[in-house]
Amino acid sequence: MKTSRPILILGGSGFIGNAIYSELAPFYKTLGTYNNSKTYENNSHFIHFNHENNELLPILREFNPKLIISSLRGDINSQVEVHIYIKEYIQKNDCRIMFISSANVFDSFRHYPSYEYDKTLSKSHYGHFKIKIENQLLNLKTGKYAILRLPMVFGLNSPRTTNIDECVIKILKEGSIQLTTQQRKKIVTEKRKQIISQISSTATDPKTKLPHPITRIENALDEIRFSIDPFKSVESQIEKAVKLLRPIIPLQFITIRLAFKIPGKDFGSVSQILRESIQKEEWLSDGTWVCIVTVPGGMKNDLIGSVAKRSPNVEVKEID
Repeated sequence: MKTSRPILILGGSGFIGNAIYSELAPFYKTLGTYNNSKTYENNSHFIHFNHENNELLPILREFNPKLIISSLRGDINSQVEVHIYIKEYIQKNDCRIMFISSANVFDSFRHYPSYEYDKTLSKSHYGHFKIKIENQLLNLKTGKYAILRLPMVFGLNSPRTTNIDECVIKILKEGSIQLTTQQRKKIVTEKRKQIISQISSTATDPKTKLPHPITRIENALDEIRFSIDPFKSVESQIEKAVKLLRPIIPLQFITIRLAFKIPGKDFGSVSQILRESIQKEEWLSDGTWVCIVTVPGGMKNDLIGSVAKRSPNVEVKEID
């Protein structure tokens, strides 16, 4: 019986590659590559690949992909070499490539927009590197390649977002910021919401073992006249708020352990939710992924609900 040919995502463990994998895996036979992340070592849907060592040929021969999606990161020179090889492979085989490029290929044109068929011209090293690969792929026949030029990519734990967070922290620690009344009010309102949300999701009522309703925490903060500092971290203010709230409402901070059993096809999207809380994980012989996570008691129901949305057939059990 002839088996379907897979989609191969080079850089499938990265931020963009993993997002693409999560969208495609439920509907298509999809494989991804990883290099340094140990999370994927026992995942049968992910293959180890280091583009600096030119290990691609054995992978292509074994899996014979119908489509290669390239979202690699790392050494620029070796990436160019790998894409030259991919171009030659596609010329000789029934295969196509989708290359994740960048809008930096037009970064010399700052004062007016650039369009799909405009000539590329870049002043940046990164833009030049992307242009080199694009020019290689443009030698392929129409229909054998697609070039996707992304402007900026933001998201939870994305490299760009992490860099911004680091800059903000440095400014708050070392700099001085002048705020308008409107800016100050906006920051205070947002931090108040975060403080209330954190307490609600991590603390429980000792009697009911359930989270306190958000309105109860809001009213209690008003009762103690808790003042939000726009420059102090949310974490430091939560500690102070909890100390002042305890005489008003009973708060208990407990940690629970949950065991999840997830169908393999849902791994990509579910692992993004659970990754930070995983204590132990394992792939079973039937292709399912199991893991044990530790979470605050107040987050139990929300976490199970979030996982169930991405994996309707999930099995979950609380461990004593």
